[in-house]
Amino acid sequence: MSNTNTPGVWSFFLIFKAGSGNLLTDPQVMTSPTLERGLFGGGNSGRFFEKFPEQHVCSGYCKFFGLSSLIDMSSAYQHIIPGLHTFSGEYLLLTMSAPPPTHETIDLGPLLGVPRLWCGLWQLSSNAWGSAPVSKIRKSMGDTVDRGFTAFDMCFPADHYGSAEIIFGQFRKSCGTHPDLVVGATKWCVFKTIIPDRTTVEAAVRERMLRMQSEKVDLLQFHWQDYEDKGYLTALEILDELRSDGLITALGLCNFDAIRTDEICTHLGPGVIVSNQIQFSLIDTRPLHGMTDVCSRHGIKLLTYGTLCGGFLSDRWLGQPAPDLYSGDLTPSQRKYLDMILKAWGSWALFQTLLRCLRDIADEHGFDVSIANIATRWVLDQPGVGAVLVGARLGITSHLEDNLRVFSPACKLTEQDNHKIEVVLAQSHGRRMITTIGDCGAEYR
Repeated sequence: MSNTNTPGVWSFFLIFKAGSGNLLTDPQVMTSPTLERGLFGGGNSGRFFEKFPEQHVCSGYCKFFGLSSLIDMSSAYQHIIPGLHTFSGEYLLLTMSAPPPTHETIDLGPLLGVPRLWCGLWQLSSNAWGSAPVSKIRKSMGDTVDRGFTAFDMCFPADHYGSAEIIFGQFRKSCGTHPDLVVGATKWCVFKTIIPDRTTVEAAVRERMLRMQSEKVDLLQFHWQDYEDKGYLTALEILDELRSDGLITALGLCNFDAIRTDEICTHLGPGVIVSNQIQFSLIDTRPLHGMTDVCSRHGIKLLTYGTLCGGFLSDRWLGQPAPDLYSGDLTPSQRKYLDMILKAWGSWALFQTLLRCLRDIADEHGFDVSIANIATRWVLDQPGVGAVLVGARLGITSHLEDNLRVFSPACKLTEQDNHKIEVVLAQSHGRRMITTIGDCGAEYR
């Protein structure tokens, strides 16, 4: 399989035997001994795969897009089919194009049709994740939008916002006539004691607008550090007023636990809060113990981060020894998630069992499905989850193609898949983390 120069359009190969009229597209058919003997002559598929590796690509690609049957095509029309070529006078190769999987979308209050995979820009806050020139970052953002990942989430470090909001604002302003198609979600995080009056709250919102070069904030996510200080209710009342005044499109929460989320939604009334951004993964399943019930009761969506545990839930770590927690090769996120895996969730050996389980499931699902795909799909399938936020090292690495596979038919998890995953999770301490660590966001307080 290869990419064309047209964004969002992929090329693939279909191979069939000259004169047979049968176009082979289904990997299950490909493995049929009867058909294999008929097509390859005595079961010599190994030599065929060696000579025409595109055939393997074709079968996986077709499963990736949910194709599941033979297509009959008379050899009488072979001479008029574009892209048709003959090899050794026996096999024919037809190149065709098809669109990639369609993004799943959700509505977050007035924000309609938002994709269920977001690009997280928190890594722009520090060089600890690597750095790239702004020109490369903007180009990567353009590639990201071209692939349908049109929602970006920005960070709030403890003492400054970093450059994420500024870079996003510059990028969206350069998007031409449709900058409104790109969604920017940012945060106002209150870590120190403040008096949340109208002047203070509005100043924080207008600072976000200024940095993002926007007439309003698409989604403002609010974090309040000290639960003992009920000033968060006053601050949210004022934010709701600013939303009514047109400075904010949608209002969300960030790292609030189930009790306070329920309290806030009840206090403000229906439809004011649209989301809560929290950590959620196969390792950290705390949201399943209370938070998802709150979401159902108030009609809000979870925006989840840490879904891949800083990249640990990926093929990269399958079969690898546990890294040194203090290794300079680890990012800050990886240190946090490794500490959680080893001290709160279970052990590295059990984590390897989980990775092997996910790899086996991915192999059963077909072409190029990754461990990260399965881990992401699992979270997307959980109740209350609106979108998964995937951290992006823009201008350094790109996982757009892999991320897009999450929406393919090949990534649809079955009851059997979920059972296999649950068998491994049941061996961990994941269900106890709600008490050993605390509810969602407790680790930051």
